[in-house]
Amino acid sequence: MRVANGDNTTLLDYLNKSTSQQSSGNEIIDLIRQHNASNSILNTTGKSGTSSSDSTASDKAKAGYANVIEKTNGLQEEATALLGSTETSLFAKAEASGNTEDVVKSVEAFVSDYNSMLTAMNNQGGEVNKAYAKMMSQYYTENKDALNAVGITQNENGTLSVKEETLKAAPLSSLKSLFGSEKSYLASIKDTSEKIESNAQAYVDYYNGGTYNALKGSYGLSGSLFDSQS
Repeated sequence: MRVANGDNTTLLDYLNKSTSQQSSGNEIIDLIRQHNASNSILNTTGKSGTSSSDSTASDKAKAGYANVIEKTNGLQEEATALLGSTETSLFAKAEASGNTEDVVKSVEAFVSDYNSMLTAMNNQGGEVNKAYAKMMSQYYTENKDALNAVGITQNENGTLSVKEETLKAAPLSSLKSLFGSEKSYLASIKDTSEKIESNAQAYVDYYNGGTYNALKGSYGLSGSLFDSQS
């Protein structure tokens, strides 16, 4: 594979460039570079190439990804409650009683959890998190009219806001279409949150001493996230 950077540099050549250069903007590529540099030092000196500053940075990164995992778990709990299909699910109960109060509370909790997850992702940074954030923003755009109609809008930073009175007055059928069906807006967000969690877990495992090959293999080096990185 060739890296799309205007020359004939192979991906392997690119990854093996000196780590003294500026960040590639892709955290997986940077970690592989660090791995290769550390191996080079170990092979030359027989000593560890990890400095105290590297260790501090790794601890900070691991904590950041652990926080992302925590926030995805919170969102998934609310999503699971809303997407449940049993007779005791939130929407089933609302349809039986005609009362949307519990559904509204759960949607509000989802919005709060969504914002917490997105904030954690933005704080952590990285091209993969940016890509997933962009993907979730696109889901909003695709459902913008329907979401706005029930009182949910998107802020400039990608977080969501709720107009409580509009949400409370929204028809149950509109809420179920967005938050209670297999192909709904919420289902797409939940699916993406699971991928975000897997991404974050791969990094936590890496920082805990896991192999970088498993991290690299989570995405493959031929995807668009790994192209045009110079």
